[in-house]
Amino acid sequence: METFKKIMPMFKTAYAISFMGQGEPLLNKNFFEMVEYAGRFKKTMRLVTNGVLLDERMCGRIMISSLDTIDVSLKACSAEDFQKITRCPAPDYEMVLNGIKSLIKLRQQLKTDKKIAVSYVLYKSRLSDLPKAIELAESLKADMLHFLNFIPFGAFDSGGDKEILFDDDKEVKALINKLKKIPRNLHIEWPVLLRKNNYYGYCSSNFSNLCIDSAGNIGFCDRVLPPSKEYGNIFTDKDVWNAECFVQMRACLLSANKDSDLPLRCKLCVDMSGD
Repeated sequence: METFKKIMPMFKTAYAISFMGQGEPLLNKNFFEMVEYAGRFKKTMRLVTNGVLLDERMCGRIMISSLDTIDVSLKACSAEDFQKITRCPAPDYEMVLNGIKSLIKLRQQLKTDKKIAVSYVLYKSRLSDLPKAIELAESLKADMLHFLNFIPFGAFDSGGDKEILFDDDKEVKALINKLKKIPRNLHIEWPVLLRKNNYYGYCSSNFSNLCIDSAGNIGFCDRVLPPSKEYGNIFTDKDVWNAECFVQMRACLLSANKDSDLPLRCKLCVDMSGD
């Protein structure tokens, strides 16, 4: 908590804070204390959680907190698939769904304007999950559904790229276009399809975001690359915003030779195919 209190005043012009990363934020014993402290700085705040800890007590604390958006990462559309993908006990799946329902029920009771979102990572081999995930999110009465294209970070040599949804995949585009035509009350952010060898996207991470871990180490990627001491540390470095890693990546992203200069991990990231 003391580390968090030191970090917050360093970034007075920041307009949003996301509690997310390589671990589950709700496991931190000081989580709600951090949220309330950050609330003094009048920032928009979002929680990204796997939902396993969303029991009634936790949901109650979340709904009276200063959080603006709660984003629950759904891993599957059935308990069986959930167990296969996460290696967590199948009963945990129902706990996640019940947690989302509790959040929405409490929001109605408390008459708050917090947003309840669901995010879902899509794989090529599980394309049939697309309509199922929409149906599930609608049944849960979530406000938003964010579809995320699979990013094979750390799995380049094991065929992970075969699970990516590409822009030239007619089957994928046809299914998405078909589903887009159906009127819904649910706000859906459709997956960004990766363009092969044509990197025209804009990676906002390197220009507007800063990832910080509990030790003060920084990161320049808010997708899959965790913060590391090798990139810089807010407590030991004078100007982390212009650390060498940031400067090099910004130069690469602004380069006319983006195709050849981009690291492999970035070439397979949907941020390089977005608008």
